[in-house]
Amino acid sequence: MAGIPGLLSGFDHEAVQQNLAIGDVVCLLPDGRNGIVAARAGVHEKQSPNAWVEILPDTSQMPENIAHCRFRLTPRLQYVEKEELQKLDKELLGGPRRRPSEQGGSENASKLPASAAVKDGSYDGTQAEKRARQKKLLDAEIENNVAEAQKHEGEKLHYGDCVQLQHVESGLFLTILKERSRERGHKKVSLQEGMEASVFMIEPAFKTYSSGDEVSNGGQVVFRSFDKIGGQYRSLSMSRGTASKVAAAWLTDAAMELQIDPNCLRTVEEVNANAEAEAANIWRPLLSSSWNQREAQKNWLKAEDIICLYHKEAEMFLDYDRFIGITKSDRLTIIIHAHSIVIS
Repeated sequence: MAGIPGLLSGFDHEAVQQNLAIGDVVCLLPDGRNGIVAARAGVHEKQSPNAWVEILPDTSQMPENIAHCRFRLTPRLQYVEKEELQKLDKELLGGPRRRPSEQGGSENASKLPASAAVKDGSYDGTQAEKRARQKKLLDAEIENNVAEAQKHEGEKLHYGDCVQLQHVESGLFLTILKERSRERGHKKVSLQEGMEASVFMIEPAFKTYSSGDEVSNGGQVVFRSFDKIGGQYRSLSMSRGTASKVAAAWLTDAAMELQIDPNCLRTVEEVNANAEAEAANIWRPLLSSSWNQREAQKNWLKAEDIICLYHKEAEMFLDYDRFIGITKSDRLTIIIHAHSIVIS
């Protein structure tokens, strides 16, 4: 099996693989395709980061942006107090009315619509105290989540366990949203701060394994939502191919969001969530780094790290000057274009 091309090159399917554990960092590969899940946060301020499957050429063994393709396996975290605070903020900002003294008397206050609530985020004393209490509960919940994650780190992962997929670069989680995805009939998946819709139950793709069996590196798995989304349990899936015009548009959008050269990809597919049992739901979590190597690997040089090259004898750094070998007139032209200066 060593002759398999692409991202699985060198992966021996017949050998005994290491068991995955909480805290491990993995890359998610769609079964049967030379692809990898990638996402990048912070590109669009008003848009939640999409998750894409980069489909690479068959001979490609490494994506251009491997740093955007790593996900940490974390235990299920709690979001009760977070949801309560969101609900409280919604009530305080969207529903309450100003006190009668602020509106010219009780007879006028009773006629005010809910939209007459304080829009600048300020509350009266009682509301502020209520929110402060809830914020303390949320802070305690966050501390407890950190402690729980550390407590369970290193525990072997079994089929039937609940996990969350935390994007290493951004710290956000793969989350199923209620809104529709680009592919009709499926739900959108994006990077979000943790919530209940970020929790997945890991299941075997085939009946050769059952609940309670250990999950091995590169095993074929299904990530099913722990709660119902839109009235149904849904699994992480990959879109099933699109028309050429749509595929070209997706490739442009993905390249812009991921900030990569589209020529490095064959095409892209969307990561979404569906309620059907099909091959597009099967993933291979491929180990990138083990949980117990995190401290040791802090000083390791990894793909896409930025470094400086220092010449010891000259005691200088290697530099790049794009103007070397260019005439003065050409150099002036480059500077003018770089600064968008128009000379008339």
